[in-house]
Amino acid sequence: MRGKCALSLFFAENENHNMPMEWNIDGWQRLTAIFGLIGDGRTHALVPIRSGVRYQAKLVVKNGNVRTFLETELCNDVRCKPVVYKDIYCSAVRDEADDVILKLVNWKEEQKIRICFDDTSDYHGIVSCMSGFSLSERNSMEEPERVVPGEFSVEMRNGQMEWLMPGQSVVVMCFNKATV
Repeated sequence: MRGKCALSLFFAENENHNMPMEWNIDGWQRLTAIFGLIGDGRTHALVPIRSGVRYQAKLVVKNGNVRTFLETELCNDVRCKPVVYKDIYCSAVRDEADDVILKLVNWKEEQKIRICFDDTSDYHGIVSCMSGFSLSERNSMEEPERVVPGEFSVEMRNGQMEWLMPGQSVVVMCFNKATV
């Protein structure tokens, strides 16, 4: 490796031959990093890369660990965790207006879920739901609104509600406390 150009080494593809891991050495920013489905460890390192100097790069993959070296200096040391698939992925945040924003992804079939907040207030919610389309459907210049989310209202009582989550869907729910 020589100069200020980047070098990327791809390795460790999954069984579907996608999402490979990548070791990137960037001579311009002087960073080295490992990208992909990784777990614990140092994944970015500032390394002194000088123009016109030849470097020896070494990548070691052993027992779920990935270690990278420039010359003899350890740059990255990462333990790769196995991927654990969940039925539904979710995240929630309460914003400065005390509204709750809930994001849900269901990559499987339709499922009934229970949503519980940490208080017993009543909430009004607006739901934006992307579902009912085949995974290969796309918008195009000819059909710019072929795949669009549906929007509707929901009500939550006492900080709880059950909801039928559509299969293979992405949902954003925005809740605010109901006014009396």
